[in-house]
Amino acid sequence: IDPRTRKVLTSFATGGFVNGITSDARQVVSYYPLNAPQPILRLSAYDVPSGHEHPISDDGDVNVAAPAMTSDGRWLALITKHRVGRRAVVDVFDAHDWAAAPRSFLTSGAPSCVAAGRSVIATQDADGSVTVRSVSSLRVIGTLPGSPGTPATSSSCVAVSPDGAELARVDPSDSRRAVLYRVPSGVSSAIPLPTQAQSVARLTFSPDGTELALSSLGGAVALYRLDGSDVAAFPGQAGAVNGIAWTGSSAATGLYTVGLDGDLVSWDLDQGL
Repeated sequence: IDPRTRKVLTSFATGGFVNGITSDARQVVSYYPLNAPQPILRLSAYDVPSGHEHPISDDGDVNVAAPAMTSDGRWLALITKHRVGRRAVVDVFDAHDWAAAPRSFLTSGAPSCVAAGRSVIATQDADGSVTVRSVSSLRVIGTLPGSPGTPATSSSCVAVSPDGAELARVDPSDSRRAVLYRVPSGVSSAIPLPTQAQSVARLTFSPDGTELALSSLGGAVALYRLDGSDVAAFPGQAGAVNGIAWTGSSAATGLYTVGLDGDLVSWDLDQGL
């Protein structure tokens, strides 16, 4: 879809869920479960506009959330099925050369999801704890503690701003509230956002990292600045919103959501719809 005209440019079938678009806009990345004796997740790239599939990996873990592509479309992080105790191997693929061997690291604990900005990758464990790593070195540059005994849901994964300076997650002690943090300051920089009517479902930073969009299981969508102040609140959709995408390369030009009601909605950031 061309976000300026909202017209369909091309369409083709993928195996499952769309995960991102490469930096040159020549491929769409998708992931889907494969039927096998041991269920696994396949990661593939599809050529635009032909839709020709290029399988990348069959090592994905079907029990955790989606892979994460960096905001510049260069790197993709995949939580694999391979374990060392409770810790998981995360493979980081180069979208400029899918055939190259991925770089890898071990999560800090049992992972529930992975997220990425342009320069950082964040993994969230089952207790809500978060580990932030540099994309270039894969070294740990920040952490957030979790809440033991309060499992985090994969549908409410941590979000990272494009520049890696800001992080947002659902409060491990209250799923209706999101909290903003500075990286690497962590909990000392926490800014709780207003409590929502229902549990938070998705969190996504704007292209310039100055605003955060969040959706709830009830379908409502809200925008906040980094200081926690309100930007806008939209009525949302009839049911949980399971996808949020901003348009714009440096500044936000629009916002799209997709929900369990099957609708793709383009929101006017000035008018609300």
